[in-house]
Amino acid sequence: AFTAMEIELAAGFARMAMAVLDREQLLSDRAAAQAEVLALETTTHRMNEFLSIASHELRTPLTSIIANVQMSARAVNNLNAIPESQRPQTERLHTLLHRTQRQLERMDRLVGDLLDVSRIAAGKLDLRVEAIDLAAVIRDAVEGQRAAWPDRRIILTGTRINCITQADGDRVGQVITNLVTNALKYSPPDAPVTVGLRTQGNSIRVAVRDQGPGLTTEQQTLLFT
Repeated sequence: AFTAMEIELAAGFARMAMAVLDREQLLSDRAAAQAEVLALETTTHRMNEFLSIASHELRTPLTSIIANVQMSARAVNNLNAIPESQRPQTERLHTLLHRTQRQLERMDRLVGDLLDVSRIAAGKLDLRVEAIDLAAVIRDAVEGQRAAWPDRRIILTGTRINCITQADGDRVGQVITNLVTNALKYSPPDAPVTVGLRTQGNSIRVAVRDQGPGLTTEQQTLLFT
């Protein structure tokens, strides 16, 4: 049998032991958290270094390619005495060079975005908002995909009229290109992909439609997260 004082003394030792164990656990958790933060900082630093090096290395050949395309376009413009039979091919070549130059300029801008890693990490990429013809942006994006997927059928509707709005043409072009690319990837090869534009009052609606499996209702609720 233990006295009340002995029981109280044992309980006090138990509380002290629990306090020591809690303290050790807290110290262990703190050390683990500090190690995790240090590892994250190291990883972020290495990622930033990689992005900076990759951006710099990409910029050099890209600048050269843009210059070559520009010189080729000027050479085509300066061609004289082109036979009538060859004019369609020359015009086609000029169109392809112009489209290539626009895509290269867009790529150059994206590489430039990589150079400013802090803005990317903060999600604060700049938008160059200006008056653009949205129909022309969509046509350009679709033509690029038609060239990349010559065996696929892409139907374009509602883009024969001018559709002037305030937006960042390059970013909108990226969105359309991504949507059309995904539609081509995840739909049957013999099924067409439709890209349409229509106005609704003061709004403009752009739709990319395919005949792929689509998303479940649950997946749709998570689409923008």
